[in-house]
Amino acid sequence: MALVAAVTATALGLALLESDLGFGTPGSGPEKPAAKVKPVDEDTAQDKARATGTKVEVTALRDESSTTYANPDGTFTLTTHAQPVRARNADGQWQDIDTGLVATEQGWTTTASPTPVTFSPGGPGSGDDSGDKGGGAVKSGLHQAGYASAQQATYTGPRQAAYTADDETGTGNGTTEEDPATPTIPTTWSDLVTLTTGGHELTVSWPGALPEPVITGAQALYQDVLPDVDLLLTARDTGFSHVLIVHTPEAAADEELTQLTYRLTSPDLTFQIDPATDTVTAHTSDGTEVAASPTPLMWDSAGTPDTTIGDDPEPTDDNTGSAEADPSTSASEESDEETITEGENDEAVTPEESSPEAATPDSESTSASASPDATTGDGTETAGAEPASFTRATPAGLSTADTLALRGLAGPVPGTHAATAQALLTDGAYLTVRADTKLLTSADTAYPVFIDPSVSGVTDAWTTAYKRYPSSSFFDGANYNTGTTEARVGYESDTWGTARSFFRLKLKKAIKGATVRSATVKVRETHSWSCSARQVELWHTGGISSSTTWNNQPAWKTLITEQSFAHGWKSSSCPDAYVNFSIKSLAQSAADGGWTSFTIGLRANSASGSTAETDPYTWKKFKAENTDAPALSITYVRAPNTPTNLAITAGTCDTSTSPYINIGKQTTITLSAKATDPDGDLASLYFEYWRTGYSSTTKVTATKTAATATGAASWAIAGTKFTNGYDYSWRVRAEDDDGTDSGWAPTTGDDVCRFTYNTSIPTTPGAVSTVFPEDVKPDGSSANGSIWSTVTFGTSGAFTFTTTDTDVVKYAYSFNATTYANYVCASTSGTTGGPTASCSTVITSKTVTGKPTLAGPNVLYIKAYDAAGNASNAKKYVFYVTPKAVPDGAADYTGDQIPDFAAIRTTGKLYIESITNTGTHAASTATAHNEGTLLTDATSIGHWWNGTSTYALITHNGDFAPGDGITDFIVRTPDGGLYLYPGDGYGGTDVSQRQKIQLPSNAPDPDTLTDIKSMGDANGDEQPELLAVSGDALWIFSGYSGGSIATATQLSASAWTGRDIVTLADFNSDGTIDLLYRTAAGNLWLRHSAATTTGTTDWATLASAALSLDGDHLYAEGGFTTANYPYLYGSPGMTSTDLPDIWAITPAGLLYRLDGTTTGISATTYTGKTLTVGAIG
Repeated sequence: MALVAAVTATALGLALLESDLGFGTPGSGPEKPAAKVKPVDEDTAQDKARATGTKVEVTALRDESSTTYANPDGTFTLTTHAQPVRARNADGQWQDIDTGLVATEQGWTTTASPTPVTFSPGGPGSGDDSGDKGGGAVKSGLHQAGYASAQQATYTGPRQAAYTADDETGTGNGTTEEDPATPTIPTTWSDLVTLTTGGHELTVSWPGALPEPVITGAQALYQDVLPDVDLLLTARDTGFSHVLIVHTPEAAADEELTQLTYRLTSPDLTFQIDPATDTVTAHTSDGTEVAASPTPLMWDSAGTPDTTIGDDPEPTDDNTGSAEADPSTSASEESDEETITEGENDEAVTPEESSPEAATPDSESTSASASPDATTGDGTETAGAEPASFTRATPAGLSTADTLALRGLAGPVPGTHAATAQALLTDGAYLTVRADTKLLTSADTAYPVFIDPSVSGVTDAWTTAYKRYPSSSFFDGANYNTGTTEARVGYESDTWGTARSFFRLKLKKAIKGATVRSATVKVRETHSWSCSARQVELWHTGGISSSTTWNNQPAWKTLITEQSFAHGWKSSSCPDAYVNFSIKSLAQSAADGGWTSFTIGLRANSASGSTAETDPYTWKKFKAENTDAPALSITYVRAPNTPTNLAITAGTCDTSTSPYINIGKQTTITLSAKATDPDGDLASLYFEYWRTGYSSTTKVTATKTAATATGAASWAIAGTKFTNGYDYSWRVRAEDDDGTDSGWAPTTGDDVCRFTYNTSIPTTPGAVSTVFPEDVKPDGSSANGSIWSTVTFGTSGAFTFTTTDTDVVKYAYSFNATTYANYVCASTSGTTGGPTASCSTVITSKTVTGKPTLAGPNVLYIKAYDAAGNASNAKKYVFYVTPKAVPDGAADYTGDQIPDFAAIRTTGKLYIESITNTGTHAASTATAHNEGTLLTDATSIGHWWNGTSTYALITHNGDFAPGDGITDFIVRTPDGGLYLYPGDGYGGTDVSQRQKIQLPSNAPDPDTLTDIKSMGDANGDEQPELLAVSGDALWIFSGYSGGSIATATQLSASAWTGRDIVTLADFNSDGTIDLLYRTAAGNLWLRHSAATTTGTTDWATLASAALSLDGDHLYAEGGFTTANYPYLYGSPGMTSTDLPDIWAITPAGLLYRLDGTTTGISATTYTGKTLTVGAIG
């Protein structure tokens, strides 16, 4: 008996690429790669949904079994199926699952499946492998699908259409009468099927040669693999199914069939068997189970199809139940760490241990043909009471079509004789399946007989437990061949008896912490015993596995809901229909707990005293696979993000161990924090504090409305609420309009902030300046940059420090750093050694003269000291300095009217390379900072580089943030975003102030840009323009305002691959901006623009030489390849000629200045400077 069937991967299978084997349509040559499509994330989808009023899919969350939509009302809807509904094709794109087989070099492979499988090509040469690993080579001569080889069969005797055995019916207990010795291991093998599950390959090999298969769609029929025994493999959504078709009792008598051994091989999996269930499992090196082969099953051709296949007589019981309307498909159903799964380590319990106890009839047994007469209440005999054996009077050959049409391939039906087989695993690699000989030799057995062991993945999973086979596993619907797509619930006396079904439903990380608005599980009932409704219960259960059986059911944890219905008996009365179960409470528990999956169980009424599980009218079937598999739909709102920027008066959140920060004497102590909400409906911040160690008796709470623009909130607490010498703890969380809470902040240490209230240290000092006023409102809250100095940048001003204490002798202070190097005492002052300078005379207020170091935001840090050297907490005085009146010159970043250039070092930091008015290199200065703290190589990640070898595109030439006259940076960051980094007037940029730039819908994705250059103001709108290269196209972006570019214009659709823009400047002194560019050949070409009627640059004339003023001019010929000069940067005139010059850097980092003229380069000068850079601009 073969091992294999219905394989479900634990992760996406590896795509199998087709090869040209001489059939099909050969490729027409390499194609240009398709444009990269960026997945739509949650925020983008939500913005689009709100703007358009329609739902938008979050494609970044799409996977093989789930779909997530953003809804116009700000909610999200996740729909996840119990089985995959899509797969990636060979190009890595999602598509509907296509299990059709195509020929490859390896054999016959599925077109697009979550679990790719490859079936053996068979034919001459198969069965050659006698080694330990296996894998017969694929031979040439594969035939087209649907056409059989002329030499397929090794057995040529007549094939009979049906046969009834003469011996006694088997018991169906899963064992033979005697236990033969350890099976003999064959020496010759053919790879039968290879599947990929969770990134691991598993190959099942057949003992001997294989014929070439007949291919029909997703089916591969290997005829006469043994005399009068066929092997059918069928590719399915979750892998494949397998069945041996034993046509005659003579074939069944073959000793090789009754004890058939397969070989299991894998590069990295090991195999083991559970003796209680005969389940074989495959494991990774860390013990993770990725595939399983449940208890083998076999059945004959006897029986009468139930109403899923054909009509049964109408039961005489009341059948007035009406069919429910088929619900409309929900919007979310149209159309990839730490794993937290609920129910981990749940102990499996027997039905007797679980609650409620199942009521099942004592008459159920493991007899394969136990089919007691089923009658209605008035004694009328119902369908299936007497099993039927199909026989035929005369032998006749079966065609391929006849074989594939055998009704028994769909699995057992009422009246079918069935039994379990025994599985043995030898040496961890050889699986032997021992058939139930009683079933094979019984007089009641109707041939053909079908043998269907299986293999399944364990991620997307469902199973049915049958009381009649209490120790058999039916994991992932195994043991039905192609009839595995329906789960069973209730009691049916003719075949399997009492059944319960379980489904594992996967979740997305996105619902963690969310508030669930609604949640339903939708199932499709395809069969009921009649149109008389019966109740089905939906439970939250423990997890399932390949070892789940009737005797090893998961814990029945909580009854969630129940419904009474009947569908699928007759199309005219109660046709197939969907049924929705509301499970909002369970979904909310999953969101609260961050579960990645949970399991539900369906069963008949379990109430105490109920006889539902002995009532045939409870018998139901439900679709369990494909797009009709049970689907969980959750509509939710996301939780706010955990608050950040936690601060306390004159200090920060201290999560360290004792001693904690000291808070001195204060009139009020203010706790503050900021938060954001991904759905844009942040409402408030909820604070609480207590005396450390006494939370149950001293906790005080407050809810404070969050500022709309910043998400900030604060709580001012009277100093009298605190006791000197006590330690206090505090924390904060965010809340949105729906009442959804974030997690608590902080999230480090003991998850609380702590401080010691110590009135013995000086009070935090005050500060005031009339020329540099503090950026605060009258109520003490931040003015958010709305208050500016009365003098311009570069002017000094007075600051006065004050205290109410009577023992302060010194103030120490510093601008934009916490060194406190400057100090002032009663009669002395200094610029170094502030914290240690000795002073003794008491002071109350002192005035100092300071010169702020930055235009824009500045921070003055001040501490007060007493005579004993005790320091107060710092006063953080934030103020904004008005930029100077004269704007920066072209490409000037240091305010000296001389062009500079920026260089990103290979280690990550951004430097400004300052230039003198004679064109010499003056200095390299790292000035990028985060609110005054200079960035390091590590903190530069995400801004200038990705931490390894990918660097940003960077340009500067113009004031994009209008009104301050300061040159700004435009940066395409390593992650593909486009940002404005505003300048601060001193060659620096505060990265905390960066602003994302939105491009028009027709613009290329910023991630595709390979070059960007700022033109300055080219069209007179007082805003700089950007020239950019994307792929082969040249673009211009114009009309920047408030974080958005108004217009994107494609100047040229071709010719720009391999080119880069050197500079944009006026070379011919006509007042318009010209273009100097480099080609891959190392030539520099100059293209003059023409003027518009208003005298501005007509940028359309930069599109091509033909449209330009006078064609392209060779500016410098050869020698300027990227191999010689990886970096070229043209700058407005630095030397006395005022013509654009060029900075060039060699691979060794040598910096050269190339002096420009109107027609070419006049001189090349080595500056004596070496720069190791990853980008310049």
